Amino acid sequence: MSSQVLWYTARASGIVAWGLAAASVAWGIAAMYLLLAVELTSLARPRVPRRLWRRVHYAGFAVYLLTSVHGLAAGTDGRAPAFLVANAVVAALVAGLTASRVAAAGARAARTGGSARQPALRG
Repeated sequence: MSSQVLWYTARASGIVAWGLAAASVAWGIAAMYLLLAVELTSLARPRVPRRLWRRVHYAGFAVYLLTSVHGLAAGTDGRAPAFLVANAVVAALVAGLTASRVAAAGARAARTGGSARQPALRG
């Protein structure tokens, strides 16, 4: 997503007029657009090249980060203890699962002596 699209979106929704404190709302809007791209490519999976599908789905990491910033900085619950604990638990889970996935891909590449890519999906 280009910075121009984000700027026009922020301007059209009035975020720019609110000042920098409301920029976290723009992060939420950007996350929504990225999530929409992920969902649309999921629905069109049989017609989308695997390589494109995979690259778009890496945007899920950006969606997580952007929505985390949005949730922590926008609204009134951003400093509630339960919300902060829930965010810390989810962040630890995402980091741990991502590290596990990267380590497994590296081990697979070492075993096969090649790329860490997964075999093509069947069916």
